[in-house]
Parts: sequence; structure tokens; C-alpha cells
Amino acid sequence: MAGLDFKEAKDLARTQSVRGESATKRQRIVQDYLTAVHPDTGLDVVFVPGEAAPDWAFEPVGQHAA
Repeated sequence: MAGLDFKEAKDLARTQSVRGESATKRQRIVQDYLTAVHPDTGLDVVFVPGEAAPDWAFEPVGQHAA
């Protein structure tokens, strides 16, 4: 757990979890490892299980809004 104790890990997971709408865009919790291409930078991004991911992470490559 990245050197975190249980309470620290739970607090971190709470801050990364999103219900409904975030401040900017909707996010979903990743159930498995997910590799996506960031629409602004073109860099690969890896999301891990339990991490909140933005909608663009679930779009096919090349389908991002300009």
C-alpha cells in the first residue's frame, strides 16, 4: 500500500473516490488496470483498481473532443 497505514490508505481512497459529479467532469472508479492516452498530452496514463478516472479514459483513442 505504498507505505501507508490502513487509516492513511482509507483516507486517500476517500479523496480519490467520486460519487456523481466532480468539480469539473464526471469520474468513474476503475475496477481493473486501465491504460489510456491523455487527450491533452498524448501520454499514456495507467489507472489502478479503485482509482477515480475521468470520462476520457474510457473513450476510444482518437475520439476525444477537440
